Amino acid sequence: MTFVKDKSSIKYFCLAGIILLCLYSSAVSELFVPIFDDIYYGNLVKLFTSLINAIVWGVEIILILFVCKKLKIELFENKNKKELTTIQVILLFVLAILPMLIVSACINWKVKIVYSLGVKVTSVGLACNAVEILSFAVRMVLMILFIVCTQKGCEKIFKTKWIIPYGAIFALLTFGIIDFFVLAMDLRAFYLIISFLYGIIYLVAEKKFGLTWLLCYLVYLL
Repeated sequence: MTFVKDKSSIKYFCLAGIILLCLYSSAVSELFVPIFDDIYYGNLVKLFTSLINAIVWGVEIILILFVCKKLKIELFENKNKKELTTIQVILLFVLAILPMLIVSACINWKVKIVYSLGVKVTSVGLACNAVEILSFAVRMVLMILFIVCTQKGCEKIFKTKWIIPYGAIFALLTFGIIDFFVLAMDLRAFYLIISFLYGIIYLVAEKKFGLTWLLCYLVYLL
């Protein structure tokens, strides 16, 4: 491994820090909870807070992309990137299906999205859970952007012939651990490992952002 003094890496690490903060800007929605408590007996609090979170994350993503364009920070790989090999496609399939099967086994072989939405809930509760799950699709964009920034930042200063999953390591040590202690969700220990898996999927998918987002969201969803 060779260390290279590449100052451009600073941009990526600074951007990664900003993205990490954006991941937890959802705390802003908590300020509106007292207002939503008076609507429909407070049963729509989760729906409104999830909607606000999605909007805030969406605005942040737009601003991040705008800043990247102005500072000429390249986040996305060239469109002419080589196609995935058969081995890569098979590996991506395994990486996506295996965690789904493990989670399903842990919840008595149920489909996770059905388990999350609930089968014995009111239409209001179902709507709230659905909006919360959909809002995570926007948050996933930020999570992948964080992995992209840390991966590219490290690759600019550490030159090696080996492919090292820097983004996966940073994901595990940052939002992976934070979510483990902060967010109230089932199977937290397993999803700590999943945060590392997101970074692996990014590399196996030849750093294709859209494909990475889709597979990672399916892993979370199913």
